Amino acid sequence: APRASVTAEQQAAAAEQSRLGHELRSAGRAGEAILHLRRAQALAPQAPGKLHDLVTALIEADLCDRALALAAGEAQRAPDSFEANLCLGLALHKLHLPERALAQYDAARRLRAEDAELCDLRGSALLELGRVEEAFAEFERALALEPGRVLARFHRGLARLLVQDFERGWGDYELRSAGASQAPGPPRWDGATL
Repeated sequence: APRASVTAEQQAAAAEQSRLGHELRSAGRAGEAILHLRRAQALAPQAPGKLHDLVTALIEADLCDRALALAAGEAQRAPDSFEANLCLGLALHKLHLPERALAQYDAARRLRAEDAELCDLRGSALLELGRVEEAFAEFERALALEPGRVLARFHRGLARLLVQDFERGWGDYELRSAGASQAPGPPRWDGATL
């Protein structure tokens, strides 16, 4: 059944809850952010970005199973939703299911081909599957769409290091401390002997 339209008052309240959620996430308080982001989604469920914000906060709070359940429900309810497919891919990816994540990213790509985050996430899943050349192409595509995308540069650095392009790889890889900690995929290397 279609959801009821959202009033201006509900939109304003949802925007305020989203703002609070973003502030709390930025402060490293993902658990508290979830409460506000859930309220925002309840107030304006079809507003762009609400599902993505909530799924991301759930993942940051290490509640990946809940993120998966939420995203899967939304993708089932709205299979033609770019955001729902992207979020389902993100949750699957964070649960280390890169093949299933890639299938969801492909579903999202059919709905919106030119999205830097999607290209970066898709590249990360390909990298995790050992498909380095395809991954590299996705990171390049992400950077062409959004040149300042730190995670795409970090992921591109990983791909370059894997093919022993150390000179260019280390420069991009060093960006890992600038936001790469929440990226799906393999855990960050801590410098220990492999």
